[in-house]
This record gives sequence, structure tokens and C-alpha cells, in this order.
Amino acid sequence: MTRPMKNSGVEWLGEVPESWNNKKINNMFKIIGSGTTPKTSHSEFYDNGTIDWLNTGDLNNGYIIETKNKITEMALNSVSALKMYPKDSLVIAMYGATIGKLGITKIAVATNQACCVLAEPKDNDLKFVFYWLMGNQKEIVALGYGGGQPNISQQLIKNLRIPCPDVVQQQKIASFLDEKTSQIDSILAATKQSIVELKKYKQALITEIVTTGLNSDVKMKNSGIEWVGEIPEHWGVDKLKEVGSFFSAGVDKKIRENESLYKSVHYTDVYYNSLKQIKNSENYLVISATEDKAKKSNLLKGDVLFTTSSETPEDIGHSTVIEEDLQGTLMGYHLIRFRAENDMLLSYRKYAFGSSHLRSWFAYRANGMTRYGLKVVDFLDAPFIITPQEEQQKIADFLDEKCAHIDNLIADKETLIREFETYKKALIYEYVTGKKEVE
Repeated sequence: MTRPMKNSGVEWLGEVPESWNNKKINNMFKIIGSGTTPKTSHSEFYDNGTIDWLNTGDLNNGYIIETKNKITEMALNSVSALKMYPKDSLVIAMYGATIGKLGITKIAVATNQACCVLAEPKDNDLKFVFYWLMGNQKEIVALGYGGGQPNISQQLIKNLRIPCPDVVQQQKIASFLDEKTSQIDSILAATKQSIVELKKYKQALITEIVTTGLNSDVKMKNSGIEWVGEIPEHWGVDKLKEVGSFFSAGVDKKIRENESLYKSVHYTDVYYNSLKQIKNSENYLVISATEDKAKKSNLLKGDVLFTTSSETPEDIGHSTVIEEDLQGTLMGYHLIRFRAENDMLLSYRKYAFGSSHLRSWFAYRANGMTRYGLKVVDFLDAPFIITPQEEQQKIADFLDEKCAHIDNLIADKETLIREFETYKKALIYEYVTGKKEVE
């Protein structure tokens, strides 16, 4: 039997069950607040800190059991805008890259200024409100537009009206969604892990083939590279500076030195296209640069670009190859350009320079504290395996076929993830808005 429905009074919701009542978030919680960021120049606020300090980057649309950052008792006692919020508080990101993201704390926390905390619900179920905000996340974030960066302020959140049933029904809906979303999350986690494993396998396959070749019967010799071991006897090893040249002075996308416009490849273009070849300038940023700067940092077909910094040493040295002539395209910051001076085939380069044996060298040479970096000399001295040209094309053809198959498997799994994530959002929305009823 269909339940009697009424207009929700919320523009995007349409109708809700007639027995449900609109409640303003401001009246649903005893505590609503935020926090701040202690001055980073005061090391005593952070060094050896033991108090969990929540940032929006910690929010995961689930439970928060630990924060990445800690602060000290001194920070808590010295900075008046900092306060502790109890376990089982609901947190929503108000702005930035994670705007609208949610979390429920399973620990007591302090927060930064981008978090809005809802604590100690008054005759309401915290998990129901969590699911309601998640199910309406897109529409809530849309309310924050109007200026430059979207901002769902604390006042906006307080004024949100939530049509909801009595607390017993809220708990029933929340329990139902806990069970259903847990099943979906298990599928998502397994699928994401399988993608991780496929990417590891792909990288391992590339490294194996470019260091040992395709002929399992070939006579081997010690490469002299500790983490590589043996290579075919007729192959060689040399330093990268002996097989090509490097250039590191890239251009800044903000440069406005004259009116000559150029396109540019930047750090993210390479980082997110590792082991791929850049074929067009669709995503390049338009900049200006001096004629001399443009001449030095230009990119030619066959050039290899490496990233020179990262948050972890293991994640440094991503590479990509310029496959086609890109007229007027320059190299951006935080990259280094390698231009081969030998007869290495273009089709082989993305595999030769994307091999883990080079990444292992970069990780070994990387230095830094909060962010790791490489110097030009780290690239000059990198050991590089010299493969005869007649074998390069066979290796490239073999890896093209194998990697294409792996990439197709990954693409299918990524599609599956998107479909399940869409289904999860729709499921939550339908039950927290009363479109469907828990049996």
C-alpha cells in the first residue's frame, strides 16, 4: 500500500511521506561548531602532539578512527577557537576540494576551520542525518555556489531543513542502509584492490621484460645494478647522461612576460599519464614566455618528461613520452626533460623510462622532509639498460598487447565502481527521503 505523501518544502526533494516533519539542523543538535588551524610557525603546537586534529582530508564518507595530524595540549589551551568535540560527532567539509564530504568520528577530535561539526543529537539519529546529508550531497554543495569558490557555510548548514520521521523510524532506516551500503562497500573495496593489483602486475611485467627481454634461453650476465640483477649478455648498461641530454628549467603557467602565447605540459599532465604518450594539447595550459625561454624549454617528438618531486620517494619519477610534434608547446615546472641522442625507438621509450628499475633509483636518490625532490645530477647518474634496436620493437609490440589487455580490465572495473557508487547514492537518497519504505 502506497503511503500518503506531501510536498517536502525543500525545492529539490519533491514529495515526502505525510507523517514526516521538517526539522532545521540547528534544532537537531546540542553542539554545532568548527575549529581553526594553530599557527604552523609555533612548533610547540605540533611537535609530539597527541590530540587528533581533524582536517577535511580525513573525511571519507564513513567512520574516522584516526587523523593524519596531531596537535599538543599547549595548542588546545592557547588557541581559543580550538575545542574538542566528542566521539560520534558528524562532520561535513564546508569548502575546498573535499566540500560536502562527511565523516563520523569514533574518537574525540579538534578540527580546522573548514569542518563543521554536529554533535549530541536531540531526539534524532546521528546516522540518519549522516545518510540524509550524503544522499543530498550534490544539492547541498550547489547551495554554496554564488561567488568564486563554493562554500557551504556553518550558517547554511544550520538552516538546512530535513524532512524526517520519528527517531525510531530514523534508526530503522539507518540500520537498513548500514547493511545495504556495507555490502556495496565490500564490493567496491574488492574491486578497487583488484585494480591496485592489476597496476602492480602491469608495472612488474614491464620491468621484467625491459630488463630481461623476451628470450628466456638467452645467456645472462650481472647488470651491476643491485635491484635489477641479471640482464641478457649482449645488452649493456650506461648512465643516462651518456645516452641523452637533460633540461630542467621549465616555464611557469603564470608567466606574462610578453604577448606571445605558448602551450605547456605541466606536472599533473605527466603524473596522471605515467607510462602513456602525450599525443595532443587538449589539456595544456596557455601561457606566455620570452622567446629565449620558449626556445630552451620547447618539446619535440620523442622527448621524455619526468616528474621531479612527490610527497613520497616511491612516487617520484613518473614519466611520459611526447609522441607527436606539438608546435609551440613548452615544459612546465617540477619536470625534467630527457632528449635521447641514440637510436632508441619511440615505441619503446615509454616502457624503457617507465620501468621500476629507474623508479627504484629515483626513490633511492630522493631527498626532502615533507616533500621529496630530485636534482639534475640524480637523473644524469641514473643507470640505464641499453637494448639493441632490433629487440626494442619486439618488446614494444609484446608490451603494447599485454598492457592493452590489462588496461581494458582496469577500465571495466572502473566502470563497475562508478555504477556501484551511483547505485549507492540513489539507494541512500530513496530511503532517507521516503521515496521507498523499509519493510
